Amino acid sequence: LIVVCFFSCNSHCHTISCNTHRQYTSQNHTTMSSPCPLRIPTIDMLNPDKAALCAAARDLGFFQITNHGLDVDLSLSAAKDFFSLPKEEKLKYPLIPGWNGELMRGYASLGSESADVANNSLTKTAQIDLMESFQVSDPKFTGEDQFPTEDMRAALPALYSAMSDVTRTLLDYLDEGLPESNSGSFSKNHCGRSRSIVRVTKYPALKDSSVTNLVGTGDRNSSDGSSASTKVSRISAHRDLGTLTILKQDAQGGLEVQDPNDDNNWVPVPPVEGALVINIGNLLQRWTAGYYRSSIHRVQATRGTKHDNEDRWSVIMFSNADDDFDVVPLPCCVGRGGEGVMIQEGVNVRAYMNCKMKQLFDPNAREDKGKCKYDN
Repeated sequence: LIVVCFFSCNSHCHTISCNTHRQYTSQNHTTMSSPCPLRIPTIDMLNPDKAALCAAARDLGFFQITNHGLDVDLSLSAAKDFFSLPKEEKLKYPLIPGWNGELMRGYASLGSESADVANNSLTKTAQIDLMESFQVSDPKFTGEDQFPTEDMRAALPALYSAMSDVTRTLLDYLDEGLPESNSGSFSKNHCGRSRSIVRVTKYPALKDSSVTNLVGTGDRNSSDGSSASTKVSRISAHRDLGTLTILKQDAQGGLEVQDPNDDNNWVPVPPVEGALVINIGNLLQRWTAGYYRSSIHRVQATRGTKHDNEDRWSVIMFSNADDDFDVVPLPCCVGRGGEGVMIQEGVNVRAYMNCKMKQLFDPNAREDKGKCKYDN
């Protein structure tokens, strides 16, 4: 195991073995080659190592933070009570996906989503995601009717506000780390009406009948004696659409990030007690002309562990810039992106999100293939 870090390691690095040379850019933007492993540092927000944070955002686009001040317990408890209701009760709050400009909110049942990298689900049968979720948009613009229970109404607006504050703080750090410091004005464009959501996700236990009905039990195949795979895909490989994602995962783990230089190498994002996982989304990669990286990631589970009979839970915020903002690649970043990252044209956030939500949720989206010019 080779461990070489070109940043101050006040943060803790989760590393993997690396036998190839990778290109890294230092703070003075000179390029160096080093046998440095991929890294997912954990940043202490009481004394944040901003250089490490920005290096991680460039390298793999993932890092974790501690001492962030967020408490998701009340919201998660309230959501768990909602998920325990009969399905017909939960379906009284159906998902509003927002491909016509609405703010996304509501309940998505098990198997109703299919994440993918390049809209493959528009041209072939998609692998369904083994999760159900409830999402809320900014309460300032949607009111309280989006909350099914009093406990959710009491907890989720405060969580949305707190996660938005953390998002803007992190965006300020990333803004400082640009080739021309503070040239992005990232947080200033995350204050109005946007498609940002907070989502609580339940991944039913692998032994739950709702899962085995979809993917089987994993028992030995009785017809030919072969063993089924021990790995189960809970969310297929995908990139996040927006600017920044904040995730509170539970102790089960299962989140993996694809090595941008090796499609077959997946880097685990291990649960760190009290930590939030942060990753860069497609819009921020586009905004920075690839200077910050949006990486492919997935969620998998392993059969035959102590977690087989346990649900997996996560609380997540998908942040987006304001709907009326035009994301244009920053001139200071052009030519400084990672190898192979394409510089993409500017987009209006509303038009971009309308298109992507339609591709994800509209059952007729296959007929519209090619009509959205914002495909990544």
